[in-house]
Amino acid sequence: MLYEEALRQTLVWREKGQDRLDFVLLGMGGDGHTASLFPRSQALMEQKTSPRFVLNNRGPEVTPPDRVTMTFNLINAARFIAVLCVGEGKKSMLARVAAGTESSDDLPILGVKPLAGELRWYLDHAACP
Repeated sequence: MLYEEALRQTLVWREKGQDRLDFVLLGMGGDGHTASLFPRSQALMEQKTSPRFVLNNRGPEVTPPDRVTMTFNLINAARFIAVLCVGEGKKSMLARVAAGTESSDDLPILGVKPLAGELRWYLDHAACP
């Protein structure tokens, strides 16, 4: 995929340890998806066995049209990851995320786990459970 190739070429010139994204800004959908990684979607399953940075995501679980998405391999390597959730429509999903009893297959946002970076959530009052 050309997008992945361009990302790799951009990151490869950086010195070891600096060869990652500096900042990733994510949102969270009402179904717990993020970065076009939808619950039980093809890209979630494929990335578990793939070192890819970018995948096509399609199928009945994906809100049309088909999506191009970064994988958790690329997202979780970033220096800083911010998740922005606003509005009352996110309240029940944030309660499920906070409970931590579900898997990232069901709530993809739970797959955001920085390896050596920082994760910060930004919520407004209306979204807070």
